Amino acid sequence: MKGWIGLLRNGAHLVITGGEPLLWQENIVNLMDYINKVEHFIPFCECETNGTILPDPEVDRVISQYNVSPKLKNSGMERNKRKN
Repeated sequence: MKGWIGLLRNGAHLVITGGEPLLWQENIVNLMDYINKVEHFIPFCECETNGTILPDPEVDRVISQYNVSPKLKNSGMERNKRKN
């Protein structure tokens, strides 16, 4: 098995992060559905989120684990963006 798909088949985790991934829930579902359609499996997938957006049930279907990292006062973010 070559490439990143081979790594996922052998147990590597796909980690979706950067900014706030749950702003792009439909894209996450589309990516995982594409992998499933082409490669016939859904890999173990982690989503790193700040915990301010509730995932849709369709996202829950394809995400194996959420890594929630709330933004604290020292993060430099405005209060309304770090506490919901």
